[in-house]
Amino acid sequence: PSPPAMETQRPATTPASGRVAPSVSIETVAPESVPFGQPVTYEIVVRNLGPAAVTHVRVDEELAAGAKFVGSEPAGENSGDKALWMLGTLNAGEERRIKVTV
Repeated sequence: PSPPAMETQRPATTPASGRVAPSVSIETVAPESVPFGQPVTYEIVVRNLGPAAVTHVRVDEELAAGAKFVGSEPAGENSGDKALWMLGTLNAGEERRIKVTV
């Protein structure tokens, strides 16, 4: 899996409409080391940092080279070196965690 990383966007308003732009962060939390050839479980943490609900939240994960998808909680779709989860709506301040085993 990829090393731990966090991407964040800050809420912004669109002056013409006064609407708040979505603000979602995604963080990957993985063990610092993994025994060679052993399965590893890591988490993808998705957070709605904004003041309003975000709909149609989708998480796409490109698996590390040579990694094989074993499973996840919640279940996701897997196609070769990619995995996909449809999380639906994240309310303001809500967090969802996806546990991935490769």
